[in-house]
Parts: sequence; C-alpha cells; structure tokens
Amino acid sequence: RAASASRWKAMLRVGLPRVAARRALLARRGPTRGKRGRPTPKHAKIEGEHNVHDALALVVANARARFDETVDLAVRLGIDTRKSNEQVRTVLRLPHGTGRTVRVAVFAESEEARGMAVEAGAEVVGAEELVAAIKDGSVAPDFDRCVATPGMMKPLAAIGKILGPRKLMPSPKLGTVLDDVAQGVRAAKAGSVNVRAERAGVVHLGVGKVSFPAASLLDNVRAAMVGLLDAKPEGLKGRYLRGVSLSSTMGPGVSVQLNSVDPGHQLFMRAVPKASVAPVAQQAEGDGEAGGEGAEQSAAP
Repeated sequence: RAASASRWKAMLRVGLPRVAARRALLARRGPTRGKRGRPTPKHAKIEGEHNVHDALALVVANARARFDETVDLAVRLGIDTRKSNEQVRTVLRLPHGTGRTVRVAVFAESEEARGMAVEAGAEVVGAEELVAAIKDGSVAPDFDRCVATPGMMKPLAAIGKILGPRKLMPSPKLGTVLDDVAQGVRAAKAGSVNVRAERAGVVHLGVGKVSFPAASLLDNVRAAMVGLLDAKPEGLKGRYLRGVSLSSTMGPGVSVQLNSVDPGHQLFMRAVPKASVAPVAQQAEGDGEAGGEGAEQSAAP
C-alpha cells in the first residue's frame, strides 16, 4: 500500500493527469478479482451439459452470495414470437412455491368478495376508489399479482398503462379474472407463476431458493416443464424445446440435457448414470484420451 501511494505521488509530481495516473497504477497492479470472481471449486464442472439432478446440485454448490439466492430456470423455445399463433403465455403452478412473499391486490365490486379476499390473504383490496388512487399516484402499485372480478375489468382499463408494463393487468387467460377472487388469491400465494416468452423465444422463471431441499426443486422443475409443454402452440412445426439452463441469482449458468427435462422423453427427470447420457463435449474428451483405437472401436458397427 505504501509503495502504491509513493507511485501515485510520483505520477502526480511529473504532471500526469489523475485519470491517466489511476489507469497506469491499475495496469501495473494487474487484474483484481473479488470473492465472486474466484475460480469455481474443482468439483464444479460447469462446462458441458448435465442431467437435471447434477445441474441443480452444481447450482446450489456455486451459490456463494450472503442471501438466499433464487434458482432460475431458462428455457429456449423453438417459436417465432413475431407470429401471433406462436405466442407462449401461461400460468405455471409450482407445488412448493417460489420461496418469495407474494403481495396480491384484489379489485372487486361487492363487499362480500372483498371480505373473502382479505380472509384469503390479499394485501390490497378495493374497487373503483382503489383504481382512482392508483391513477392519481396516491397508492403505489407495489404488489406482485392482481386479481379482479369480471365487472371490474372496465374500470381497470383506466390504469392499463400503469399495470400493463408491470405485467400486473388481470387476464382471463392467466386465471386472474374470476368471480371467486379468494381462489385466485390462494393460487397466487401457493406459487403460481405467470410466464411469457420473450422476443427471442426464451422463458425465465424462478423455481425456488437454493435453501430448498433437492426434492422440492426437482418437483418445481418438473411442474414447470410439464406446464410449458402444455402451453405449446398448436400447429407448431419443428422442435419445441431448444435449450434449458439453470442458474442462481449470482452464480454461473449450468446447461441441462434436454432429454432429462423433456416430458416426452423416457429419461424425463431421471437420475441416470453420466456414462449413458454423457454430454457431447465430455464424450469428445473421452475419445481424445482413448486415442485412435477407441475411435476405431466406436466407429465399428
């Protein structure tokens, strides 16, 4: 530290500007890395593809943040989002929830429906007066889910520009417009997740926390993949599932073998030995180590 300070003073003494002196000092020190930039543990082989069991284990092992990180699932779909008949938007029911507290707002006309919503656990409840309060800014839309009765959809159009960009606008397709608002509140609290394919055809969602048991994470991934398959657009040609990866909030991504997360495959969610479903990269490394004789045997009928 003393040497760095002396170099800094020397650079300023010769008239070097502060920005240039700072850059020269950093270049002399070389690259620095924090705790998150340190190499991953030797047992964590992030390269290649892994079955879903090994991928989840690697994600949990490489979660080093001081908070309970979220396990994120990213699925690349073979759809063209520019076409109206290839849109993917659905609600996924995760059996063990997402691990986060969901704030639910309910818009209902009758006092009875609003009372049932409060009993079900809704944090924000109201009717047209709540719509007016959100419109003039006196009430912030700091909730995560909106549930409304069919009769409140017309008044809600006045704040569509506020709820729409936040993906909070109730929709019958998402099951958030219904007469039994208490059921919608309970579903939102139980772990229902609204998913929508991005412009590139990728779906992102959280399937739990790294503190979840492995069985709970597997159940959530299973439910998510089955729900995405059910939401497959009719008449879609070609392969629907193109790629799947898992990661934590601050950790590296892990590619998942498609056959282990494809509901239509016989190896779906099965913990099979690595040798039988080894990634292509690992197979290539193995062939290289085995030499020409191994390659000839593999090419033989």
